[in-house]
Amino acid sequence: MRLRNFFAANALMLLLFSAAAVFADDNHSEAEKLLFEADHLKKFTKPAKLHYSFVKTGTLEQSFQDNVDISIDKIMPDGGKNITAQFLSGPNKITFPPTEEARSNPVLLYFLERDIREMKRLTGGKPNYFRKRIRIALADHAEVRPVKFVYQRKEVNGKEIKITPYVNDELKERFGKHVGKYYLFTLSDEIPGEVYQLRCVTPDSQSGGSGKKQPLIEEILTFSPSEKRAAR
Repeated sequence: MRLRNFFAANALMLLLFSAAAVFADDNHSEAEKLLFEADHLKKFTKPAKLHYSFVKTGTLEQSFQDNVDISIDKIMPDGGKNITAQFLSGPNKITFPPTEEARSNPVLLYFLERDIREMKRLTGGKPNYFRKRIRIALADHAEVRPVKFVYQRKEVNGKEIKITPYVNDELKERFGKHVGKYYLFTLSDEIPGEVYQLRCVTPDSQSGGSGKKQPLIEEILTFSPSEKRAAR
């Protein structure tokens, strides 16, 4: 089944995105390959846990900090990983079903699925419509560039992928202040699990005032050693 059709499927099917069987051909963009075809988990040969910090800030709603844990519970004979997740806590918690035979890091899908739910809450739009816009942006309009960043006092090389799914949408007037929302995905094979940071930002597009405006909403998920986890 092609990735482009698969992304438009329902939320439960979306969680299976990382299974190798999804990718039956090579007709995918560089962004799609980096995010969903790469074997982000190939270096794991025994069970492990990946920790991420999650921070929401902005002027539109209340800020909060929390954590995400991705547990690699079992290594399968073919190299696939069976995974469970704890995605945020308290009223923000989302329960995702276990992922079997994963190769790409499912934290990408969990982050996007949460974002899609938030877009539904904030705009009243349909989840499948937002999935479609993200799918089209990754397939046809993604910007991919090499980046360097500092991790544990060491400069590492990576790739950054940027998409703006709604800015050219023919229905963009329905999304109001969220039209300019953009997403940044930072990956590196020097990071355990290869996903370093995921960001979605809704900038403040209102004119007037001086200086750099704080975004209306900014959500950042960053790979974090366990000793640097945010307090719940």
